[in-house]
Amino acid sequence: MSGSSAVSRPAAGPVSAAVPLTGVQPGRCARVWSIEAPEDDAEHLKVLGICAGRRVWLLRTGDPVIVCVWGTRIGVSRRLADRVMVQPCDSWTAQGCKKHSPSASTPR
Repeated sequence: MSGSSAVSRPAAGPVSAAVPLTGVQPGRCARVWSIEAPEDDAEHLKVLGICAGRRVWLLRTGDPVIVCVWGTRIGVSRRLADRVMVQPCDSWTAQGCKKHSPSASTPR
């Protein structure tokens, strides 16, 4: 059923701490809590590597939202990014994305 909503969540964690991916500050990491989108959109995000439990690094907001997943930069429409509920991480470095992070281009 392509019209139904798909919601997948990891086994543990407080749902109250989840915010839309678009609510995370650029340069921060977040763990995907759920995808609250129609089944075909949720499947598309899963193919891109954005699924419950996955850590992502938000590189840029706007449209598209640019995230790093498994060391790869991915552009996601703001409409879809608003449907990705995440929990911001306290400390995690996107090792493969360091070269893409906003601070990586800042001269030292």
